[in-house]
Amino acid sequence: MTRRLFLDFDGTLVDSRQRQYNLFLELAPECNVSFNDYWEYKRKDTKQDEILGSLLHYSNLEIISFKNKWLEMIEESTRLRADVVIQGVHDFLERSNKTFDLCLITGRQNSHLLINQMKRLELFYYFKYVLNTAQKVSKAEKISSILQSSPSDVFIGDTAEDILAGKELGVYTIAVKTGSLNAHVLESYNPDLLVDSVNDIDLSSL
Repeated sequence: MTRRLFLDFDGTLVDSRQRQYNLFLELAPECNVSFNDYWEYKRKDTKQDEILGSLLHYSNLEIISFKNKWLEMIEESTRLRADVVIQGVHDFLERSNKTFDLCLITGRQNSHLLINQMKRLELFYYFKYVLNTAQKVSKAEKISSILQSSPSDVFIGDTAEDILAGKELGVYTIAVKTGSLNAHVLESYNPDLLVDSVNDIDLSSL
């Protein structure tokens, strides 16, 4: 049986930081935090609620309103244009596709917009499976509802959810530092391997 490689999308294959930062400033125009400072907060695993509460002194109702607007707007097709493929990803997918069945697993809400973006970025045709949780179930639950994972499979992602999903599935976990969390935070979740990006993964050793 062919081994499966489960891959997160945002932060692992594509850089969506500019899109997220742009929307944050749009929804909180009174905030003058820079791009680098915003992501310094985020990479320390500071939640959106904490940023809004501590920096902007938002009330609970204001935070709820912000989060609702965020979910409505973050995947608008025009905003997705700000995303770029992380350097070296196409080459990595080309190589890994020779050894694994590739399965994308993402928290994106809209599968139609996701697939359109993947095609535009020339990523779609590498994958045998494209799964999105739509923010309704965990990644592990979504995968388990459709596929049977094996201990020889591999899960690559940039968040705590990705590492924990891989552990729940009983597969080998790899964390990458190209996304929303820094190395210190990622290490605290004990991935089997921590690398700078997918380009640093030696497929022959997996």
